[in-house]
Amino acid sequence: MVATLVRLKLRLLANAYRREVWRAVLLVLGGLYALGMLAMLALLMSQLAQATEVGTRQLVAVGAGSVLLLGWAVVPVLAFGVDDTLDPQRFTLFTVPSPRLAAGLVVAGAIGVPGLLTVLLAQLPVLLWWPGPHPVQATAAAVVGGLLGAATCLVLARVTTTAAGSVLRSRRGRDAAALAGLLLLVPLVVVPVLGESVVPDLGWLPGALGVLAWTPLGSAWAAPGDLAAGAAGTGLARLGISALALAVLALLWNRLLGTSMVEIATGSARRRRRGGGEPLAVAEALSAHLRVPGPAASVAARSLRYWRSDPRYLSNAIGMALGALALTVPAAVGLGAGPGQGLWWAPLVTAPLLGAFAGWTVHNDTAMDSTAYWMHLTTGISGRHDRLGRMLGAALWMVPAVTLVAVLGAGWSGRWDLLPATLGTGLGLLGAGLAVSAVASAALVYPVQPPGSSPFSSSGLSGHVGLTLLAQALTSVVATVLSGPVLVLGVLALAVDPRWGWAALTLGLVGGAGLLAGGVVYGGRVLDSRGPLLLGTMRGWSKH
Repeated sequence: MVATLVRLKLRLLANAYRREVWRAVLLVLGGLYALGMLAMLALLMSQLAQATEVGTRQLVAVGAGSVLLLGWAVVPVLAFGVDDTLDPQRFTLFTVPSPRLAAGLVVAGAIGVPGLLTVLLAQLPVLLWWPGPHPVQATAAAVVGGLLGAATCLVLARVTTTAAGSVLRSRRGRDAAALAGLLLLVPLVVVPVLGESVVPDLGWLPGALGVLAWTPLGSAWAAPGDLAAGAAGTGLARLGISALALAVLALLWNRLLGTSMVEIATGSARRRRRGGGEPLAVAEALSAHLRVPGPAASVAARSLRYWRSDPRYLSNAIGMALGALALTVPAAVGLGAGPGQGLWWAPLVTAPLLGAFAGWTVHNDTAMDSTAYWMHLTTGISGRHDRLGRMLGAALWMVPAVTLVAVLGAGWSGRWDLLPATLGTGLGLLGAGLAVSAVASAALVYPVQPPGSSPFSSSGLSGHVGLTLLAQALTSVVATVLSGPVLVLGVLALAVDPRWGWAALTLGLVGGAGLLAGGVVYGGRVLDSRGPLLLGTMRGWSKH
């Protein structure tokens, strides 16, 4: 059974790489990156083995191993849809649940860059223990502990994903999981940036790692340190804890496998709560208060709902915010950003960066509809109203966001006299980006994740890698060129005289609105002529 499943997985991978060359290219690049990372970590392990004592090496191994185990427990759940070729429910008609099937799925699931990389990473701690006391015993324990740790990672991933399967089968559950994964990115970006201001005291860390060393998370990685220190009984006890935890997980996985293969996917059968009243109310408000044409108001209301509930849109929104913060906060915090300090201007750059990222983000917005775009064609909505609704739906939250960030940046830097400059530049960049997006998403679409899939997955992204890179590069360049005048005024206000900021604000408001209006009109004409062609293109994408 194990050999059969391994051959099946290899055959599926070979067919995928033969059919889609870009996957093979990414596999080679990913493998080379993994080998480079392994080489760097191996060098680091060797240096730690020579420069640190046994206790410190043990804590390092426990910390790294615990992170690896937690990663395999959490990431596969949040990145649902990455690889479902060996979903247990696919075998329901061909076999019955059995320990051999459970073992085969685990082994076959390890085939790939992540699985093989994990197995090799789990053996790297061997380098920590060879040049030291009791090297033979410690190295043997490191090899055994690494095997136990790698096996635990793979089985734990199967347990967590299968246990969460009933939740992830529903659209609401997938959205919640995707949003949780996006929120995990926030501390990963903010904590390294803020450093000591977030984690002022790490004195608790050795004690916490000492506790983890007696848990299944860290026991396999701590055992070699005990044998190196001459405490063979303690080391064997820790290996026993790891082996017992692996056995319990294997039993749990075998039981979950049987449940998942016979379970009816009730999540997909439940009817979603009808929420049609909210978009209708928003559309009526836009028509009544802003005089937006009815069809455009309906598209804008639907767009706003997407930005609030669709994980693909949420990932874009969080990504643009993190991108702007990652480029400015390190300079502001690390090198000083208060009044009169060296990089006092760093917070003022955040709003323009956010405006640039935000406007560019919707350059492939039509592709997000996937084949549901047929409704736009059959209802006869004009291209101009379609473009106006999409851009308005984005601008209704992007303009307040850029404005708020501009005010916060001026307050942080203490330069309120530069608020017109940073606000005008941010709004000008946003208007230029939305104008380019209004045309680009009507002229050319490239594959995105299908509706309902994880924003982390590669589902539906088959082929067209070159087209994707070309479209992204072209829209970025055009948006930057159109933003040139307001960028120049912003730089003059920052470097020469703050009074240039009022010119930047005027040009940002008037010029940005003018560019957006022109993009809506021209993009509408392009969409009217290319609408059926775009639908045919999207129907040809994998899993759409």
